[in-house]
Amino acid sequence: MKPWMIWLITAALVVGAVFVARGVIQVSVGDVRINPADPVRFPEVTGSNLEGRKYQLPNDFEGEFNIVALVFFGNHQSWVNSWVPIAAKLTKANSKLHFYEIPTLTNDNKPFRGLIDGIMHSGIPDKTAREATITLYLDRAQFLKTAGLPHDRTIYVLLVDRQGNIYWRGDGAFTPELGASLEQAIAANS
Repeated sequence: MKPWMIWLITAALVVGAVFVARGVIQVSVGDVRINPADPVRFPEVTGSNLEGRKYQLPNDFEGEFNIVALVFFGNHQSWVNSWVPIAAKLTKANSKLHFYEIPTLTNDNKPFRGLIDGIMHSGIPDKTAREATITLYLDRAQFLKTAGLPHDRTIYVLLVDRQGNIYWRGDGAFTPELGASLEQAIAANS
């Protein structure tokens, strides 16, 4: 086989894998039935950041309190990005506070983990941002249920401690009202 044929076949396989992975990623789990009597906590999960460090969450969160942006779909990235300036401001002002972006993917994506993480890694040029991006591959419906989140059609921003206690929750893109509410929650719990 000629070298150009090997290259062409490899390229076709990579492109095909990207389209398959993209299709799998976009599957929503829909609405989650939440029992108001159940305790709401950040679930105990494992994941790796985009620099390869493994995390056992929530125990391995570095902050006493952590601003956690949960994102479920790539087309929600602009909503996460809207929270970055306030998160940077708050974490700079408070050394006990850390920010994490957590892409939360379904178990169906596990076969594509290396490819997905590699694409995300190459799309984030800042090493600090890659270190703060922890990808989870899990039962998304169970994750949402444990965290008391009704669906995966938006992003959620949480204020969480290392024990998994959730002190504040906002959803969707940043607004000044949500930012003020988060700042109040941090002040009340610091």
